Formats: sequence, C-alpha cells, structure tokens
Amino acid sequence: MTCYRLLVWIVGLSLSGAVWGNDLIISRAFLVDRAGTLSIDQVVEADFTPAGPILSRGYTDAVHWVRVRVRAPDQGDEIDLRIRPTYLDEVRLYEPDAASPGGWKTRVTGDRYSYQNRDRAAIALGFVVHPQGPETTYYLRLKTSSTSLLNVEALEPRVAQVKDLRLNVFQMFYLGVMLWLLFWAMHDYASHRQPVIAWFLLYQLTYIAFDLAVMGYLAPFAPANNPQLADLATSVVILSLTFLAIVFHRTLFRLYAPPALLMRGLSGLMLLYPLQLVAMALGYSRIALEMNALVILALTFFCLVLPFTARRESIPSRRVVRVIYSLQTLSLLVSMLPIMGWVEAIEWNLNATIINGLVSGSLMFLVLHMRSRRLLREGQQAGLELELAHRQLQLERAQKEQQGRFMDMLTHELKTPMSVVRMALGAMKVEGPLKRHADHALEDMNDIVERCRQVDQLEQQKLILRPERCRLEDILLGLRSSSAAPDRLRVEADAMPDLHIDAQLLRIVLGNLISNAIKYAAPETPIDIGAMPAERQGRPGVLIAIRNQPGPAGLPDPERVFEKYYRSPGAHSKSGSGLGLYLARNITQLLGGVIAYDAAHDKIGFTVWLPC
Repeated sequence: MTCYRLLVWIVGLSLSGAVWGNDLIISRAFLVDRAGTLSIDQVVEADFTPAGPILSRGYTDAVHWVRVRVRAPDQGDEIDLRIRPTYLDEVRLYEPDAASPGGWKTRVTGDRYSYQNRDRAAIALGFVVHPQGPETTYYLRLKTSSTSLLNVEALEPRVAQVKDLRLNVFQMFYLGVMLWLLFWAMHDYASHRQPVIAWFLLYQLTYIAFDLAVMGYLAPFAPANNPQLADLATSVVILSLTFLAIVFHRTLFRLYAPPALLMRGLSGLMLLYPLQLVAMALGYSRIALEMNALVILALTFFCLVLPFTARRESIPSRRVVRVIYSLQTLSLLVSMLPIMGWVEAIEWNLNATIINGLVSGSLMFLVLHMRSRRLLREGQQAGLELELAHRQLQLERAQKEQQGRFMDMLTHELKTPMSVVRMALGAMKVEGPLKRHADHALEDMNDIVERCRQVDQLEQQKLILRPERCRLEDILLGLRSSSAAPDRLRVEADAMPDLHIDAQLLRIVLGNLISNAIKYAAPETPIDIGAMPAERQGRPGVLIAIRNQPGPAGLPDPERVFEKYYRSPGAHSKSGSGLGLYLARNITQLLGGVIAYDAAHDKIGFTVWLPC
C-alpha cells in the first residue's frame, strides 16, 4: 500500500508540477449569464467576480464567461490559450480585433466541433492568440451539458507542447496499467470463471474507453461533418461506466451478505441507467449527466456503508474490504464534490480520470487478487484432497476385492471340512449328547461362515434383488420347521396379502431374527411371531413382529443393537459373529422396508415392515 501511495504521489506531482509557473495570465474573473443572452458588449461592461485558476460551477444551464488578462511573452508574439478539460461542449473566444478598434473577433472549440478545424493540433482544447500590447484581455464563453469545470492557461507554444507531451506520456502510463489490469482479469476469469471477475473485466474495459473519451482521444476520429458523435459517445460511455460500476460492486458485496434493504437500494440505482439514456436521446443531456453524477455520489454512500454492515465473512476479509472501500470513497469524494460545484476545484480534478482510474482499478485489483489467490490455494488443496480420496477409494476397492477373494476361499475351505466331519460322524454312528453337541457346533460354524459371506456380498453390492410373488405364511412356516426349536415358535399370520419381494433375502432377514430369538430368549420360553397388514406413509405393506422374553444374556444396547460385530456383554458365552442383526437391518433396507427394536413389559421385540 505504501508503494501504491508513492506511485500516485509521483504521478500527481508530475502532472501538476510547474502548472502555474509558466502561465502568462495576470488575472482571472468570471461572470454568470443565467439566461445565456448577453452579448460581448454587455459582458465587457458587466462586473466580474475574481476567480482562481479553475472555474468550478457544477451542472447548470447557465452560460459562464471567463475574463483573462494576459501579458505578452518574453519571446515571440504567439500564445497558446490551453483549455482543460477536453469534454467541454463549446468554448468561444472573444479577442480584440486590431483591424476594428472596439470590435471583437470570435472563434470556437469544444468536443462538438471538428478536430480538424482546431487552432491547436493537440488533444487539449485551446486557441492560438497574438497579444496586442504588454497586456491583452480575452473573454471565453463556456456553454456545456457537462459540469462547468474550466481551466485556462496562457502559455508560450513550446511550454504548451511540453505540457501536452507530459500529459500524453502519463496517459500512456495510465493506459498501460489499466490494460495490465484488464489482461489480468481476462486470465483470471478464464481460470476460475468467477462472475465478479467478469464484471470487473467489463468495468475495466469501459473505464479505458471512458478515459479515452473524456481525455479527448475520440475527437480526431470523429467525422469532420458530424463531430458531435464524439460528444455523444463520451456521454454514453460515462453513463455506461456508472452502470457497470454498480453491477460490479453489487456482485462483490453479495459475497458478504449485507442487509437486503441496502442491496435493494443499490439495485434501484441500476434502474436509472435506461432513464438517463432516454433523457439523452430526447436532448436532455445535461439532466442525464447531472443525474449520473448524483448516482455516483449515491454509489459512494453505498460503497462506504455496505462493507461495514456485511454479516458474512468472505475472501478477502470484511476488514480488508472496509479499508479498501474507505480509500476509494475518499478518492471519489475529492473528485466528485468539485465536479458538482459544491467546493472549489484543484489540479486533482483536472486529472481525476487518470487518478481515479488508477485508484479504483488498483484497489479493486487488490481485493480480487487476494480473493483469486485464496481460491487458487483452496482449489489446489481441494485437488490434493480429491486425489487423496481417489487413492483411498482405490485402496479400499482393492482391499474389498482382496477381502472378497479371501471370503470365497474361506467359505470353500471351511465348508468342505465341515461336510467331511458330518459324514465322518454319520459313518461312526455317534449318538447321544456328544452327537448333538457336535452337530450344534458344526451348525454354529456354518452360520458364522454363511453370515460372513452374506455380509461380504452385501458390502460389495453383490446382492441382486430378484423380486417374485410369494406368500409370507409359507416363508414363516418354512423357517419354523427348519429352525433349531420349532416347538417354541408360535406363528400367527393368517389372511396376509402376497408380497412382491426377493423371497431368499426375506428368509435371511427373518431367519436371522428367529435364530437370534432362539439363542438369547429365556430357556424353554415361547417365541411369538406375528404378521398383519399395515400401511406406512400411505404405502400398503405388512408388519412382522418377533418377540421373546430376555434370557441370561440380558438386554442389548438399543443404540448399538444393529451395529456390525456388536454383541451385548452377556452374549459372549454363546457362539456368534455379531453380524445377524447387522445383516437383517441392511437387507431390510435393500428390500425397501424398515426394521426396529424395542424392549417393554419384559419382552424383547423386533418389528419388520415390508411393502407389498
């Protein structure tokens, strides 16, 4: 920021250095002709008000006369009356006519007059005059739809050329900076596609056009028979620049969530743009331009208030945005108040286009550059995280494939020996408790292996639904007959609707619940299995409930009962994998149903709802 202030100071000093030192004007005075009807003879007899180097009268329909007394140059007999700014519509010179004592010769210049007919082949307006004595009095009549801001200097031709050259050099420097900011915005938008950068790009492009217009660089390109085109283009660019500034700042402020009422007020300023264009098309250029100046002042207010009322952090921080917008507001106020005619103008205001362009463009570049750099870092970090997640996913996929191959191998390698053991026990004709114990142990091992295989298929999404029409009563009766304790199961499932469901997966769910109830219910107690039609969220279905009295293992934790590998502390005395209920819940969800656990009135219950 220090370097930036130093740069602006150097530019301002270079533009204003020795401004008045070579000026041949002895005195300045002005007269307001409100009706615009005074003749030169009436003006000569009127009382003038002493004036400083710059006349600043704001937007008005009045005509302003400026009287300057000029001393003769030390060398030669030619003087350049150099007039700024260059966007003035009409400046008419009245100079004494040597051929007609008491008479006046008149010439005119301005951005509504042909560049080819100007006295001076320079961007700055002016006249070439020849003093008729040690002192000569000249009158300038100013009539313009823009702000009545006028600075006139009487310079020797070589001094005027040096000043024009200096202005052109710094204009090139300014355009170089603005073009660099424009190319940066183009590159950044191509990389990140941020809407705020797109609007900044259009804003910068229009600001460059605005600078070329108000500094007079469009005049040489206007047709000689229609020079007003340069003036019209300048006015349209001025109005468009303000509109784009509002859109850009509005887009930027939205990132910080300011109050909606203030944002609506800022949006309302945008609606004035078409009205200004209509006023200009109808010939009310001064009204359109004055309205535009008031819109800029209103925008200045919003740009100062909105950062301090923002409710959300963004990039860059609200603190940084507040500082930057405060500096921009100060720059705009110093420029706009004299343009409105509310305070006296200074040299700054003659160069406001260059300085404000540098200030505004550079400050907004700081905001957007910090934002883009932060987003770039976050994007790189997100890319690294995405790459890490991709590698992690590949690793998990490889682990699952390896786990699947291991599970297939384990299932095959375990089931084959178990079949051999069963055949051996049958061949040995072992009977009694030892046989029952061995069969029970083999069945437990088979259940564990089968559930591990089913869990592996489930997690690798290898379970394929094969819906079919089936009767729930037949499934429940089949599970009861194949269970370890069919005499303890009491089934009530009469007049049930048919289900359109994968019967094999349904058998796994209900089989696990029944097996779990038999294993952990109080010894020799009955297990109730009931089914009834039931709707859920307007969908028809069936509700299956399996209830039993808790046994020595006690009650499971309701928060963890469906967790993978979970077994209650009292259940470790029995064989098991902790996968049965985990399988039941996930397969139920795969079937489009809902499973729930409850414990009340000395009963443990699992309910399963399934759609028909």
